[in-house]
Amino acid sequence: MKRPVRLAVFGFWIAVAAESPATNPAMGLVTHPVNLGKHADPRMIPLSATAVWHNYGYGIHQVISRSRLFPAGGLATPGGVVHEMNLASVFDLHVLPQDETQVPLKPVVLKVGGREIPANSPYTRSQVIEATLWCLVFTAPGSEKEPLVVIIDSPDPEDRKYAGSYVWSPDAGALLLGEIPGSMPVRDDRGVVSIVFNMPADPVDPPADGPRPELAFVPLLSGGGAEGEDRIAMVPHWTGDGGEVAALELPWTAIPRGMNVFSAKRGENANPLHAGPFDTQHPAGDADALGFMGGARGEGEASADDRRLFAAACHAALLTAGPSAETPFEIAFMGFPPAAWEVLAADDWEASELPYGQRSWSRSFADIGQTILGHRLVPRADGGWWLESSAEGPDTPFPDTVPPAELIESGEE
Repeated sequence: MKRPVRLAVFGFWIAVAAESPATNPAMGLVTHPVNLGKHADPRMIPLSATAVWHNYGYGIHQVISRSRLFPAGGLATPGGVVHEMNLASVFDLHVLPQDETQVPLKPVVLKVGGREIPANSPYTRSQVIEATLWCLVFTAPGSEKEPLVVIIDSPDPEDRKYAGSYVWSPDAGALLLGEIPGSMPVRDDRGVVSIVFNMPADPVDPPADGPRPELAFVPLLSGGGAEGEDRIAMVPHWTGDGGEVAALELPWTAIPRGMNVFSAKRGENANPLHAGPFDTQHPAGDADALGFMGGARGEGEASADDRRLFAAACHAALLTAGPSAETPFEIAFMGFPPAAWEVLAADDWEASELPYGQRSWSRSFADIGQTILGHRLVPRADGGWWLESSAEGPDTPFPDTVPPAELIESGEE
């Protein structure tokens, strides 16, 4: 498909975008490095993603370094409470395409600001530049004919070694052109991708003791520019230090609306659970169980959309809880109308009769690799998972993963 003709006055183009037939508004996912403050591990930087409402991908690359706040609480540091979740923003890095409508045809500038390195962070500026650069190649992978060209604008000549041409292959999971020395993306057994660094032989200080930000997986819509093109991703997300919102609530509450490249306003609703038929979620008060409820839209059996959204809710809860054979996790669901959810009986859910003709279903899970109502998890290259219909093809085995404690050893190979 050819790119639409770009108007000379960008402000005018924004004004007419909603009326122009040459637009394709959609939700995209943009990766960024995560700030965990005093709890950060100096040997690695985890990645997350945020949803961005855009048109043909124009302007999304700047979001890699845009400010993003924790959804619950903040990070306690010696200098006070920090609410910034994007490590690139903390380190005053800026991703600035020379022409935001022509990436990767035209270079992207990675500008290093003059702000001092935060006193509470265990990272060097070089490490955060490397992690941010990885996020850029994930977002704009380039191709053999059109590689991503990166220019480094920094007062420190040492930073300019990262300038060059890059091509990232999502299928191969590797850089086909260019090198980011001393670092590599490694996926752990929860599905979090971290940029792992080759560390010197001298030992490094471990992360601080005490309560750590909790990890949750939030469902986010991607696509939507044309009918049938939307997908649901399960994106790793963190709470603040002991915030009021528990991790198991985040799949329902975090990122209700994506960022918007057109203005400071938020875009469309990015979290399908936030205002969907399953938006009422009730933690059961038990760390090994969760109960929620929701209704089917229309009469008869729950629709394909209802079943997909139900699977998204369950997968998000399981990824957040991290069940195992030793600590299984139980999900209980009360559906309305009950007859619409009889499909659960064929999916290994156990039905229980309740007063007034109501009914609930429950199922215990010992891992995250289950298919739920015909929907499974498929790994995303830059962290998290896609929710896919098992009818689209045979089950895809999870990639080789390592427990978080072994990430460093894997990164040094």
